[in-house]
Amino acid sequence: MQSYDIFLTLPKKNVKKIEISASLLTILRVINILTIFKDFFIRKTVFLRLYRCKHDKSKTMEATSSKKHHRRSIRLKGYDYSQAGLYFVTICVHNGQQLFGKIENGKMILSATGEIANTLWYQIRNHIHNVRLHEFVVMPNHVHGIIEITKSVANARVGATHALPLQHGMDNRRGGACPAPTLGTIVGSYKSAVSKHIRRSGFTEFAWQRNYFEHIIRNDHSYEYIANYIINNPTTWEKDKFNFSTY
Repeated sequence: MQSYDIFLTLPKKNVKKIEISASLLTILRVINILTIFKDFFIRKTVFLRLYRCKHDKSKTMEATSSKKHHRRSIRLKGYDYSQAGLYFVTICVHNGQQLFGKIENGKMILSATGEIANTLWYQIRNHIHNVRLHEFVVMPNHVHGIIEITKSVANARVGATHALPLQHGMDNRRGGACPAPTLGTIVGSYKSAVSKHIRRSGFTEFAWQRNYFEHIIRNDHSYEYIANYIINNPTTWEKDKFNFSTY
Protein backbone atom coordinates (compact mmCIF):
# COMPACT_ATOMS: atom_id res chain seq x y z
CA MET A 1 0.00 0.00 0.00
CA GLN A 2 2.88 2.24 0.81
CA SER A 3 4.59 1.67 -2.56
CA TYR A 4 1.30 2.35 -4.29
CA ASP A 5 1.08 5.72 -2.58
CA ILE A 6 4.63 6.53 -3.60
CA PHE A 7 3.82 5.61 -7.28
CA LEU A 8 0.88 7.98 -7.16
CA THR A 9 3.06 10.74 -5.88
CA LEU A 10 5.41 10.48 -8.87
CA PRO A 11 5.26 13.27 -11.42
CA LYS A 12 3.07 12.68 -14.46
CA LYS A 13 6.05 12.88 -16.81
CA ASN A 14 7.82 10.05 -15.00
CA VAL A 15 4.64 7.95 -15.02
CA LYS A 16 4.34 8.38 -18.77
CA LYS A 17 8.00 7.44 -19.25
CA ILE A 18 7.54 4.31 -17.18
CA GLU A 19 4.41 3.38 -19.18
CA ILE A 20 6.22 3.96 -22.49
CA SER A 21 9.24 1.92 -21.31
CA ALA A 22 6.97 -0.93 -20.26
CA SER A 23 5.21 -0.85 -23.61
CA LEU A 24 8.53 -0.86 -25.49
CA LEU A 25 9.77 -3.76 -23.39
CA THR A 26 6.60 -5.72 -24.15
CA ILE A 27 6.95 -4.99 -27.87
CA LEU A 28 10.61 -6.03 -27.82
CA ARG A 29 9.73 -9.26 -26.05
CA VAL A 30 7.04 -10.00 -28.64
CA ILE A 31 9.48 -9.24 -31.48
CA ASN A 32 12.07 -11.48 -29.84
CA ILE A 33 9.59 -14.32 -29.52
CA LEU A 34 8.50 -13.86 -33.14
CA THR A 35 12.13 -13.87 -34.25
CA ILE A 36 12.74 -17.11 -32.38
CA PHE A 37 9.70 -18.72 -34.04
CA LYS A 38 10.78 -17.34 -37.43
CA ASP A 39 14.28 -18.80 -37.05
CA PHE A 40 12.78 -22.11 -35.95
CA PHE A 41 10.47 -22.34 -38.98
CA ILE A 42 13.24 -21.27 -41.38
CA ARG A 43 15.57 -23.95 -40.01
CA LYS A 44 12.78 -26.50 -40.13
CA THR A 45 11.96 -25.58 -43.76
CA VAL A 46 15.63 -25.76 -44.79
CA PHE A 47 16.03 -29.11 -43.05
CA LEU A 48 12.92 -30.54 -44.72
CA ARG A 49 14.07 -29.31 -48.14
CA LEU A 50 17.52 -30.82 -47.66
CA TYR A 51 15.97 -34.07 -46.49
CA ARG A 52 13.59 -34.19 -49.45
CA CYS A 53 16.40 -33.40 -51.91
CA LYS A 54 18.56 -36.12 -50.41
CA HIS A 55 15.63 -38.55 -50.36
CA ASP A 56 14.62 -37.72 -53.96
CA LYS A 57 18.23 -38.05 -55.10
CA SER A 58 18.48 -41.40 -53.37
CA LYS A 59 15.25 -42.58 -55.03
CA THR A 60 16.48 -41.35 -58.43
CA MET A 61 19.80 -43.17 -58.02
CA GLU A 62 17.98 -46.35 -56.98
CA ALA A 63 15.63 -46.08 -59.97
CA THR A 64 18.56 -45.45 -62.33
CA SER A 65 20.48 -48.36 -60.87
CA SER A 66 17.39 -50.55 -61.13
CA LYS A 67 16.91 -49.62 -64.78
CA LYS A 68 20.60 -50.16 -65.49
CA HIS A 69 20.93 -53.53 -63.85
CA HIS A 70 17.38 -54.84 -64.12
CA ARG A 71 16.17 -53.84 -67.58
CA ARG A 72 12.76 -55.25 -68.31
CA SER A 73 12.92 -58.10 -70.79
CA ILE A 74 10.71 -57.80 -73.86
CA ARG A 75 10.64 -61.57 -74.31
CA LEU A 76 7.63 -63.67 -73.37
CA LYS A 77 8.17 -64.74 -69.78
CA GLY A 78 8.58 -68.47 -69.33
CA TYR A 79 8.70 -69.20 -73.07
CA ASP A 80 11.41 -71.55 -74.34
CA TYR A 81 12.88 -69.81 -77.38
CA SER A 82 14.91 -72.88 -78.31
CA GLN A 83 11.82 -74.97 -79.05
CA ALA A 84 10.57 -75.63 -82.56
CA GLY A 85 8.49 -72.85 -84.03
CA LEU A 86 8.25 -69.88 -86.37
CA TYR A 87 9.46 -66.46 -85.24
CA PHE A 88 9.04 -63.07 -86.90
CA VAL A 89 12.14 -61.00 -86.15
CA THR A 90 12.90 -57.30 -86.64
CA ILE A 91 16.39 -55.90 -86.04
CA CYS A 92 17.01 -52.14 -86.24
CA VAL A 93 20.06 -49.99 -86.87
CA HIS A 94 21.05 -47.75 -83.96
CA ASN A 95 19.14 -44.44 -83.93
CA GLY A 96 17.22 -45.46 -87.06
CA GLN A 97 20.07 -44.48 -89.38
CA GLN A 98 19.29 -45.41 -92.99
CA LEU A 99 22.56 -47.17 -93.74
CA PHE A 100 21.39 -50.22 -95.67
CA GLY A 101 20.24 -48.40 -98.81
CA LYS A 102 17.19 -46.56 -100.10
CA ILE A 103 13.77 -47.20 -101.56
CA GLU A 104 13.20 -46.22 -105.20
CA ASN A 105 9.91 -46.88 -106.98
CA GLY A 106 8.89 -49.35 -104.31
CA LYS A 107 12.11 -51.36 -104.54
CA MET A 108 14.98 -51.61 -102.09
CA ILE A 109 18.36 -50.54 -103.49
CA LEU A 110 21.03 -52.02 -101.22
CA SER A 111 24.12 -50.10 -100.18
CA ALA A 112 27.43 -51.86 -99.45
CA THR A 113 26.42 -52.29 -95.80
CA GLY A 114 22.99 -53.50 -96.89
CA GLU A 115 24.63 -56.16 -99.06
CA ILE A 116 26.54 -57.40 -96.03
CA ALA A 117 23.37 -57.58 -93.93
CA ASN A 118 21.59 -59.43 -96.74
CA THR A 119 24.39 -61.94 -97.46
CA LEU A 120 25.07 -62.87 -93.84
CA TRP A 121 21.39 -63.54 -93.14
CA TYR A 122 21.36 -66.42 -95.61
CA GLN A 123 24.55 -67.81 -94.10
CA ILE A 124 22.77 -68.46 -90.81
CA ARG A 125 21.48 -71.80 -92.09
CA ASN A 126 25.04 -72.89 -92.91
CA HIS A 127 26.11 -72.59 -89.30
CA ILE A 128 23.03 -73.44 -87.27
CA HIS A 129 21.81 -76.86 -88.30
CA ASN A 130 18.22 -76.83 -87.03
CA VAL A 131 17.14 -73.55 -88.64
CA ARG A 132 15.15 -72.75 -91.78
CA LEU A 133 14.91 -69.24 -93.17
CA HIS A 134 11.67 -67.99 -94.66
CA GLU A 135 10.72 -64.52 -95.96
CA PHE A 136 13.34 -61.84 -95.42
CA VAL A 137 13.93 -58.23 -96.45
CA VAL A 138 16.58 -55.60 -95.82
CA MET A 139 15.08 -52.13 -95.37
CA PRO A 140 16.97 -48.80 -95.15
CA ASN A 141 17.37 -48.98 -91.36
CA HIS A 142 16.20 -52.43 -90.31
CA VAL A 143 15.69 -56.02 -91.40
CA HIS A 144 12.62 -58.25 -91.17
CA GLY A 145 12.79 -62.03 -91.31
CA ILE A 146 11.00 -65.22 -90.36
CA ILE A 147 13.18 -67.80 -88.63
CA GLU A 148 12.00 -71.37 -88.15
CA ILE A 149 13.61 -73.55 -85.50
CA THR A 150 12.83 -77.03 -86.77
CA LYS A 151 13.71 -79.08 -83.72
CA SER A 152 15.30 -78.72 -80.33
CA VAL A 153 18.48 -80.75 -80.29
CA ALA A 154 21.36 -80.57 -77.88
CA ASN A 155 24.09 -80.64 -80.52
CA ALA A 156 22.59 -78.12 -82.95
CA ARG A 157 25.09 -75.33 -82.57
CA VAL A 158 26.39 -72.13 -84.07
CA GLY A 159 29.11 -73.43 -86.34
CA ALA A 160 32.73 -72.60 -85.65
CA THR A 161 33.10 -71.18 -89.17
CA HIS A 162 30.54 -68.45 -88.55
CA ALA A 163 31.78 -64.91 -89.14
CA LEU A 164 31.60 -64.31 -85.40
CA PRO A 165 30.42 -67.48 -83.63
CA LEU A 166 28.88 -67.04 -80.23
CA GLN A 167 30.33 -69.21 -77.53
CA HIS A 168 27.75 -70.97 -75.44
CA GLY A 169 27.69 -74.22 -73.58
CA MET A 170 30.63 -76.59 -73.79
CA ASP A 171 33.08 -76.62 -76.64
CA ASN A 172 32.32 -79.46 -79.06
CA ARG A 173 36.00 -79.87 -79.75
CA ARG A 174 36.31 -81.20 -76.20
CA GLY A 175 33.53 -83.68 -76.77
CA GLY A 176 30.89 -81.77 -74.84
CA ALA A 177 27.37 -81.21 -76.13
CA CYS A 178 26.19 -77.63 -76.66
CA PRO A 179 22.70 -76.68 -75.54
CA ALA A 180 20.15 -76.05 -78.28
CA PRO A 181 20.62 -72.51 -79.66
CA THR A 182 17.82 -70.14 -78.78
CA LEU A 183 16.31 -67.44 -80.98
CA GLY A 184 18.40 -64.91 -79.03
CA THR A 185 21.57 -66.88 -79.81
CA ILE A 186 20.74 -66.92 -83.52
CA VAL A 187 19.91 -63.22 -83.70
CA GLY A 188 22.91 -62.29 -81.56
CA SER A 189 25.24 -64.26 -83.81
CA TYR A 190 23.84 -62.57 -86.91
CA LYS A 191 24.08 -59.07 -85.41
CA SER A 192 27.67 -59.67 -84.31
CA ALA A 193 28.70 -61.02 -87.72
CA VAL A 194 27.14 -58.07 -89.58
CA SER A 195 28.71 -55.53 -87.21
CA LYS A 196 32.14 -57.14 -87.56
CA HIS A 197 32.08 -57.19 -91.37
CA ILE A 198 30.69 -53.67 -91.75
CA ARG A 199 33.30 -52.24 -89.36
CA ARG A 200 36.04 -54.08 -91.22
CA SER A 201 34.81 -52.48 -94.45
CA GLY A 202 35.58 -49.06 -92.99
CA PHE A 203 32.33 -48.05 -91.28
CA THR A 204 33.75 -48.26 -87.77
CA GLU A 205 30.84 -46.40 -86.14
CA PHE A 206 28.19 -48.93 -87.21
CA ALA A 207 25.96 -50.26 -84.43
CA TRP A 208 22.67 -52.08 -84.07
CA GLN A 209 19.91 -50.98 -81.77
CA ARG A 210 20.03 -52.86 -78.48
CA ASN A 211 17.99 -56.08 -78.49
CA TYR A 212 15.45 -56.95 -81.21
CA PHE A 213 11.71 -57.35 -81.76
CA GLU A 214 10.12 -60.74 -82.14
CA HIS A 215 6.68 -62.25 -82.57
CA ILE A 216 5.83 -65.92 -82.16
CA ILE A 217 3.86 -67.11 -85.20
CA ARG A 218 1.22 -69.51 -83.91
CA ASN A 219 -0.97 -70.30 -86.95
CA ASP A 220 -1.14 -70.24 -90.77
CA HIS A 221 -3.20 -67.05 -90.91
CA SER A 222 -0.60 -65.18 -88.87
CA TYR A 223 2.20 -66.60 -91.03
CA GLU A 224 0.57 -65.51 -94.30
CA TYR A 225 -0.10 -62.01 -92.99
CA ILE A 226 3.47 -61.52 -91.77
CA ALA A 227 5.02 -63.08 -94.88
CA ASN A 228 3.04 -60.70 -97.12
CA TYR A 229 4.00 -57.78 -94.91
CA ILE A 230 7.71 -58.61 -95.32
CA ILE A 231 7.46 -59.10 -99.09
CA ASN A 232 5.56 -55.84 -99.62
CA ASN A 233 7.44 -53.78 -97.05
CA PRO A 234 9.47 -51.78 -99.64
CA THR A 235 6.26 -50.65 -101.37
CA THR A 236 4.83 -49.34 -98.08
CA TRP A 237 8.01 -47.62 -96.88
CA GLU A 238 6.43 -44.16 -96.85
CA LYS A 239 3.98 -45.32 -94.18
CA ASP A 240 6.42 -47.61 -92.34
CA LYS A 241 6.66 -46.98 -88.59
CA PHE A 242 10.43 -47.35 -88.81
CA ASN A 243 10.68 -44.61 -91.46
CA PHE A 244 11.45 -41.76 -89.10
CA SER A 245 12.12 -39.33 -91.95
CA THR A 246 8.36 -39.04 -92.52
CA TYR A 247 7.68 -37.74 -89.01
